[in-house]
Amino acid sequence: MVRVLHVIHGMDCGGTENMIMNLYRKIDRKKLQFDFLVHTDKPCFFDEEIKKLGGKIYQVPYYNLINELKYRKSISLFLKTHPEYKIIHGHLGSCAHIYLKIAKKYGLYAIAHSHSANSSITSLKNILYLSFNRITGKIADHIFACSYEAGICRYGKKVCTESKFEVIKNAIDSEKYLPDMDAVKSIKDELLLDNSFTVGHIGRLTEAKNHAFLLKVFAEILNLKPDAKLLLVGEGELRKEIEAKVKEMGLCEKVIITGIRSDVSQIIHTMDCFVFTSLYEGLGIAVIEAECAGIPCFINKTLPKDLDINPNLFRISLKETPLEWAKIIVDNCNNKIDNKVALENIKKSGYDISKTATHLENFYNSIMEEKAK
Repeated sequence: MVRVLHVIHGMDCGGTENMIMNLYRKIDRKKLQFDFLVHTDKPCFFDEEIKKLGGKIYQVPYYNLINELKYRKSISLFLKTHPEYKIIHGHLGSCAHIYLKIAKKYGLYAIAHSHSANSSITSLKNILYLSFNRITGKIADHIFACSYEAGICRYGKKVCTESKFEVIKNAIDSEKYLPDMDAVKSIKDELLLDNSFTVGHIGRLTEAKNHAFLLKVFAEILNLKPDAKLLLVGEGELRKEIEAKVKEMGLCEKVIITGIRSDVSQIIHTMDCFVFTSLYEGLGIAVIEAECAGIPCFINKTLPKDLDINPNLFRISLKETPLEWAKIIVDNCNNKIDNKVALENIKKSGYDISKTATHLENFYNSIMEEKAK
């Protein structure tokens, strides 16, 4: 059996983690297993499922610039005492230049994987991390990115023209996104959505998702459609700040924050439209999920072109006013696509998990075959 070591901060319920778990559930686990080297000692959302699927979870200290020597020693000790690993797949970018270089010293095949396209350079820390990422691009034996933009942002244009660079689409288990109307009704009852016009959003409650602007857009939608409600699915460090803003704006009866949900494939069908005001995304897997459900999507115009799957996806500049966003949303909110048509569009665009899982299995196996020669 081949065991691949995935390096990540922790297996909570974000886009990257969901993509990895979608793959993990689909691979032939009798031949291939995923183990995880995490940088947190806190329990994470997917920990128990990973163990049930046969995976192992190991912990190392969280990396920062101050504890670099300690971090290097912990990575080196781990790899020295775990010679069973021949492939390391790094999803955590800030310290990939360290753990991938050490892994290569121990003979592992090193994969770097970019999931983000944040190109803003606003601090010395960001400049340092950008330089680290460029180093990672030179160290890695192979580079994956969820979009071409995510690859360029992290590793630079030159690396993304090399044969070792490849876009791996953040695929989903698309069949799960066909609606179960009993489940949808149950969720509507639970969340007291009734017959409200439901504006939906899925994403971590973090600065990158730009919830402050989303709330302003929703306030304008409410002026145009008084029966509207905003459904925020996700959890994150800004939850208290967002809740305070909701209260300040007098929207407590209109905004629902669900936290992490395991029924995203059905909760999406309670939404009349999907609004995604992110400042940046490597891809934006939540948009793919919403498109699979066929609902109209309204997104920041600068997000990757890979999201252009359904004709009812609308790109709007963040330079537009919240009122302009609201008008475009309300004018196009009835533009829903049939579920089965949307599902086929997702599959044709290469975002179905079965195809991606098979490709990745074959890729890992080819590495092991090369090592066996």
